[in-house]
Amino acid sequence: MAGNKGLKIFGIIVGAFVVVIIAAVVTVGLMFPPSRIKAMVLPEVEKALGREVKVEKVGLSFFPILGVKMQEFEIANTARPGFTDKPFVMFESLIVQVKIIALLQKKLEVAKVTLKKPAFIIETDPRGSFNYEDLTILQADSAKPGKQQEQKGGGLPVPLTLEQFNMVDGVIIYHDRKGGRRTRIGDVDITIGFSIDKELRDITTQGNFAFSDVSLQTKDVPTPLSGLTITLKHDLNVNAVDGRLKINEVRASLQKIYVKVTGEVSDFNKTPQLDLAITTDKIMFADLIREIPPEMVREATKLTAEGYAQVEANVKGPVGGKKPLGITGFARVRDVMIKYADLPKAIRDFNADIAFTPDDINIKKLGMNFGGNPISVQGSVAHFAMPTIDLTANAKVNLGDVRDIVKLEEGNSLDGLVTANISAKGVADPRDVSKIDVTGNVKLDNIIVTTPAVTQPVKIDGSIDLTSQKISDRLNVALGKTSRIIFTSTLTDYLTLVLGDTTKSHPRPKLTFSINSPVLNTNEFLPAKEPAEQKPAQASPAAAAPAALLLAEPLPDVDVQGTIDNDNLVYEDITLSGVKAQFAVDNDIIDVKLHAGAFGGTFAHDLRANAKNHANLDVKSDLDIRNLEVGELLVLLEGMMPDDNALFRELRKIDESMSGKASFNSDFITSGGDTDELTNNLNGTFRADFRDGRISKGSILKGVTTAVDKFYKIDDVSFRDMWIAGKIKDGKMIIEDLNITSRIGDWAGEGTIAFDTKLDLTLKDKLTAQLSKPILSVQNKGKDAVKNLLKGTAFSGASGLVDQGGIPHDQDGRVTLLLGLGGTITSPTVSFKGFGKEGATTTTRPSPTQEIRHQVQQKVDEAKQKLEAEKKRLEAKARKKAEEQKNRAREEARKREAEAKAKAEAEKKRLEEEARKKADDAKKKAKDKLKKLF
Repeated sequence: MAGNKGLKIFGIIVGAFVVVIIAAVVTVGLMFPPSRIKAMVLPEVEKALGREVKVEKVGLSFFPILGVKMQEFEIANTARPGFTDKPFVMFESLIVQVKIIALLQKKLEVAKVTLKKPAFIIETDPRGSFNYEDLTILQADSAKPGKQQEQKGGGLPVPLTLEQFNMVDGVIIYHDRKGGRRTRIGDVDITIGFSIDKELRDITTQGNFAFSDVSLQTKDVPTPLSGLTITLKHDLNVNAVDGRLKINEVRASLQKIYVKVTGEVSDFNKTPQLDLAITTDKIMFADLIREIPPEMVREATKLTAEGYAQVEANVKGPVGGKKPLGITGFARVRDVMIKYADLPKAIRDFNADIAFTPDDINIKKLGMNFGGNPISVQGSVAHFAMPTIDLTANAKVNLGDVRDIVKLEEGNSLDGLVTANISAKGVADPRDVSKIDVTGNVKLDNIIVTTPAVTQPVKIDGSIDLTSQKISDRLNVALGKTSRIIFTSTLTDYLTLVLGDTTKSHPRPKLTFSINSPVLNTNEFLPAKEPAEQKPAQASPAAAAPAALLLAEPLPDVDVQGTIDNDNLVYEDITLSGVKAQFAVDNDIIDVKLHAGAFGGTFAHDLRANAKNHANLDVKSDLDIRNLEVGELLVLLEGMMPDDNALFRELRKIDESMSGKASFNSDFITSGGDTDELTNNLNGTFRADFRDGRISKGSILKGVTTAVDKFYKIDDVSFRDMWIAGKIKDGKMIIEDLNITSRIGDWAGEGTIAFDTKLDLTLKDKLTAQLSKPILSVQNKGKDAVKNLLKGTAFSGASGLVDQGGIPHDQDGRVTLLLGLGGTITSPTVSFKGFGKEGATTTTRPSPTQEIRHQVQQKVDEAKQKLEAEKKRLEAKARKKAEEQKNRAREEARKREAEAKAKAEAEKKRLEEEARKKADDAKKKAKDKLKKLF
């Protein structure tokens, strides 16, 4: 009876409690209908965010579980320009369910939170500002830095449990307009649960994150990478007070690559200490290649693979300490094969076992077959701070097989055999490079290279030897039918380039080389030059792009000493003989000395450049060219006259208006980092000598011709001797001495020609007596006759000289005209500056003696010209005859040599036949004797 009574009382109590709860739920439901909840809550949320908030429906549920449900929820995006008008946050529905019994027990147990179809948009404007930066709640927090209230007691008011949180069909979009990146996670599914005790000493959480349909778009990858999947599974225990995290398991994946992490993190409130184990599942290369997005690597679809890789590692140590984290583990690669569809052969049998610690790496095995060619590396590197090395590499590669593995660009091919055996042992100490021992050899057998850069295959044979002290090689190179090069070089003390030189006490590395070639005919193997394109007009200095530095970087810390010896070098229309060059670099001072025969003359150039400051070179140039035709001279000077300099462009055309034998020498200094600076800073002297030539056309000659047209006709100027000497300074060619000896008189001049081709010259034309005679005879007819003669010419102002005693002339009756040249080389202006008066008289008429002398001089000049022409004819005839005799002698010598050779061959055969016959006779006699004996 007592038991039944107790049950009855308990039933009454429970019934009363339920009635109270029902009454409370009904009361709350009546007091707070959904419309009133929205009216009370939404304004406060909008005020806190500074954004418009929309909720379609809000509801409460009270039995059997207290719950809140919202539908069609939106938070508006920022109203600032540069952002989309789509909602910042939105979701279809949110359901929160809380256990009422737990609340009565002073616990907060959330049974379930379900978020359906949420969408989050995070974006920046073109300046990089985020769309959440103007949220009121963030501005309020940032306005009071350093005044955050610390939580008293260090815990929660009540324990908190979330049994299950579900996010279903979520979307996250990140759009970086400034950086040109766009990421979209099109399918977010999250399931998570956690339990937090009141003291924060026992926090547990488990859950799964799955991000599917991930796409990424950047400036470099305009077509979005799509179809990516990322997952994360976790099981964690946290003691937030003591700063301990126990990772029971964290398993993450990107596509089919899986990584598992277990272990502990301690003291994460101060300096986190890690003790983690990280392992990967077998990473199958077939899966890995299939997962390469074709948007990034289109050729990946042509790859197939086999085999796998696997990594295990342990991570121990403090985070953010002075020493790096201690990572110990190994990597294993097994039976990997990679095949490209367009190539017949594959990389096979790639196997590796590599162990590593924070201070060493041990390559127990690493090898592969490159086609049918074995390559292997084995060894170890210990103590990274001062590495102790023990490495060996061996390879034997048929480059024809490489061609079948590595797709070369069209027109390129490789063939031949490369055999390499290299080892390094010892301590890599930059303070003492002698602690490491390097030995090795690389052999090149019948290497044949074909490339569009040359029209003929290049054949290379030779070897390269390595020791700790030097790298030396000897290569034989054949190009085309006749061109051959023997290249030898030695690089000493090279290890400081690899290891460094902290003490600065080691010898500076030095490269010594020699290039020897009996014949180098570039026309046999270099492609024909494309026709030069018409260059656009030069831009104004303000609009012109800055010239590039001749040396983009400082010279390497290597001294160089080299020689080039070439018997016969052919390049296009240039044939150089006896080419000898010396090249040296000593502590960034470059010296080049070049001497060669060219076009029957000689070419010599000494160049020194101080490159200690690579952006501002100091250059000294000495050039000497002798006995060339004008056009040949310009060919050799082609590379020394920048095309972007107006004066040099005009000088390069001088062979169009001038011919003759020429010699040139100069001595210049300059400084600068590019061609513009070097040209503008030129300073030095020059001299050009010409003989037996002719000036036939050109803008300057045309201008002078127009000026003197009423005195004499100039179709061309044939000269015996001509020289120009002067200096270059301040962007000008300063002519100090110009002399021409010609059939129409003797010319002299001085003045300047600027780099922009502006002229400021004075010319003296001392006419021959024959040309002077008509001028002097006109003045005898009176002042008006002279005025009529000079009218309309550059000399019209000279008619007044008749009033002053006549036109000056020397004792031989030769008149000197003074001309001024202005304007530019292409558009010169000619002005009259008077008559020369040196040794001149002003008689109005030549005396009979002068007349006779003039006529005799004229006959002498004509006779000299005829003798000169006859001399040239006879010299040419003699040269031709000598060449014929030389050819006949050469042919006769070849004939005699062939006869002697044939005679010697016949005599040799006769003697051999005679010896054979004697031997046969001796054998026969011996045989006969043996027969008699037996």
